[in-house]
Amino acid sequence: GSYPIVGRNPPGGKPLEGVTLNGAQLQSIQANIAIPAQSVVQGVGVQKMVTARVDRAAATAAGVPVIMNVSDLPVVIESGDNNSAATATKIQVPVNVSGQFYPARDIDWYEFEAAQGTVLWIDVVSHQLGLPTDPAIMVQRVTVNDAGEETVSVVASVDDPGDRNGRIGQDYDDSTDDPSYKFTSPADGKYRVRVLDNFGVSRNDPRMQYELRIRPEMPGIRLTAELRQLKTANANEIKIFSPVLRKSDALLVNVRVERLEGFAGEVTVKAEGMPAGVTCKASVIGPNQTIASLIFESAADVKPWEGVIKINGSFELDGQVVTIPAKYGAVSWGTANKTQVPAYYRSLNEFNLSVIDSDDGAAFVTVGDGNVLETSRGGSLDVPVKITRGTGIEGDLKFVATNVPNEIKPADVTIKAAENEQTLAFKLTNANAKPGLYTFYLKADGKVKRAPNPAVVTRAEARVAHVAKLQEAANADVDAKTKARDSAGEDAKAAAEEALKVAQDKKKRTDDAKSAADQALADAQKAQAPKDINIAVVTTPIQINVVNSPFIVQEVSGAVKAGEKVMLKVVIERKYGFVDPVDLTIKLPGGVAGVSTAKLQIAKDASEGMLEVAAAANATVGDHAIELNGAGKFNNVPVTAQSTLKLNVAAAAAAQ
Repeated sequence: GSYPIVGRNPPGGKPLEGVTLNGAQLQSIQANIAIPAQSVVQGVGVQKMVTARVDRAAATAAGVPVIMNVSDLPVVIESGDNNSAATATKIQVPVNVSGQFYPARDIDWYEFEAAQGTVLWIDVVSHQLGLPTDPAIMVQRVTVNDAGEETVSVVASVDDPGDRNGRIGQDYDDSTDDPSYKFTSPADGKYRVRVLDNFGVSRNDPRMQYELRIRPEMPGIRLTAELRQLKTANANEIKIFSPVLRKSDALLVNVRVERLEGFAGEVTVKAEGMPAGVTCKASVIGPNQTIASLIFESAADVKPWEGVIKINGSFELDGQVVTIPAKYGAVSWGTANKTQVPAYYRSLNEFNLSVIDSDDGAAFVTVGDGNVLETSRGGSLDVPVKITRGTGIEGDLKFVATNVPNEIKPADVTIKAAENEQTLAFKLTNANAKPGLYTFYLKADGKVKRAPNPAVVTRAEARVAHVAKLQEAANADVDAKTKARDSAGEDAKAAAEEALKVAQDKKKRTDDAKSAADQALADAQKAQAPKDINIAVVTTPIQINVVNSPFIVQEVSGAVKAGEKVMLKVVIERKYGFVDPVDLTIKLPGGVAGVSTAKLQIAKDASEGMLEVAAAANATVGDHAIELNGAGKFNNVPVTAQSTLKLNVAAAAAAQ
């Protein structure tokens, strides 16, 4: 389509009356722009982390790359005369309004109608465009009486999102100053939104754009893969990082999962595009987790490779699987101490992985067999941890569970230098442990001896071998030329002497070259001697499903007449090593009375018991679904299970 492009001195540009920047008048041209099919910004400079929160696309206009915001909402351009509530721009929602905080002290008003109970999100997008703005909104309800008089009440005033202050200065911070408000219409009627920039009082800059988006609620997720150097000198050091895998190696990439606008379900995060010999198991995280840990693993025979890896997350919404691509955060400026000098981060659309086969990873550590582990609250579980050490790694390695709640976290496990296997022990004896699926990994800090660049020594050795052959040939040539001189007649003696001199000169050059090559090799061997390098070793991913109860109460059916009793067999299924007693009780549904049970405890290690059910003479007649509850303790953690007692209560027999 055709779009106006504003800037300084564009080819064929026409002056824009009254539009200046730093005292210079701006010009405008009309350009045809092909809108990209994908929301990707690439090749247009460093993009701030916050810009990854919105869909944008890079296009070309008049030979210059431009960034365009992408929205599937109907688009409206701000009118210039909406600076007061009385002149508010009337809009139909949902809508995407494109506006400016211009000129200085600009305030824009918009007006829309909504039915009672309508849920809309009101967002401003400006800081997320990479602009130094700090927008704020106010939402008003407007009511009109029979005399046509307006009464205005403030529904909400919104500035920064609630997580903004806590995230400023944190690693990979993509939080925003843009307000976002969930609006629920309290009644049919008219509503107004005021938009302003808190920094716009004295700033007169037409580049300060914004979008006002009023839209339906969209439950979903936002994914950010944090490309991070795992091992640093201390917690305050931030390093620039390039993802690299060696042979028999493991590489960790943490993906931050933010659940949005009411979505609270399970998320599956996976990587695509790996070469042969590199695998990465999908990470499934439950509602209790916000970090998905992807572990890239390489085989012992992996080949060199470099390429693009894609990460996406999928979740189920209204019976449909929705897939969302991840954005990537990378360090653009590191720091030795982030408390003194901040690190800077940038947003990427993809990340490149390099695979090298020049040496092995420090260690390859597996936990279990890769299948999902399972136990219940109160349960325990022992899982084997096996290590294959690469060249140069020695000493004990203490592995600590990472990215898992403390209530689930297993004890640390130390693998001694002489060991190749240990046991990871789960003991879920914290009563606050929540059921759910958890994905995490173990991490250990260690040292590995590595040469900075072994290829330097290899090349030096090759040079020595090459020069040695030249030296051998030169020596042989001198011997041959000496014999030729000694046997030459008087008429050939001078020529033989000259040939010998040439051979001797060549020998001297090769001897000097050999000495230089030997010295270069010695220097290389010294410079490339293996040195201790601090490393972090991560294990293969661990997935554990924690269920609520270690026993299941089977459904029970029976019948009883009013005024009588019946004995019904109750069966429980024990799991995860649970052997303790279970107490059974019932809870009557509403509208049912006159049914009771005697106390029943299924004994330790037993799987069944007889439940006495009594129906009073005035018991409610009919078929009833009664809640059957089991309660016990597993390693002193209270555990419960529910089932149903389907009971038919018949009327008492008529008196004869």
